[in-house]
Amino acid sequence: MIESRKVKNMAYKPGADLCGSASIDRFYFAPERFHPSDVLPSCKSVIALAKKFPSGISNDGENGTEASPFLVADAADLAKVGSGADGWTLGKYYKMTADIDISTTTNWTPIGSNAAPFTGTFDGGGCKITGLSITGSDAYRGLFGYVDSGATVRNAGVSGNIAGSSYVGGIAGRNSGTIENCY
Repeated sequence: MIESRKVKNMAYKPGADLCGSASIDRFYFAPERFHPSDVLPSCKSVIALAKKFPSGISNDGENGTEASPFLVADAADLAKVGSGADGWTLGKYYKMTADIDISTTTNWTPIGSNAAPFTGTFDGGGCKITGLSITGSDAYRGLFGYVDSGATVRNAGVSGNIAGSSYVGGIAGRNSGTIENCY
């Protein structure tokens, strides 16, 4: 659920691609007499639905911090980890919320590289990534190409097929950080 303050921010900031609206009963954490229906029972509150949020606003209040990690729920989210898209940079906090099958992704691009290693925290939440496929003879091959010192990957499982010339692994091709409770 989107908090009412985020809806207000979204309504006043350019950049959202609006794609419709829907009536709602009550905003999350809204005080009494906040909604028109509190005064006139026949009135409805309306929220604009967006398929693209303005810069700096996410659908769940996620901002990639330890307190509010980016949530990774599907293959598209996993592909965004460390990409820089929507603020999902290599140094942020991430938390998986579901098992993810990436078997339809041919030749996975590892998260982080020798030139730009992963420096954040990735918590798999006990979930598993299946269908990982990496082909070719490049180095730094795995779900993560290179996990740098200070970075952490934990509580995740990975299965699939990976090929490379050197620094090849399931979780990480090269690790200088912390990998714990992974398989």
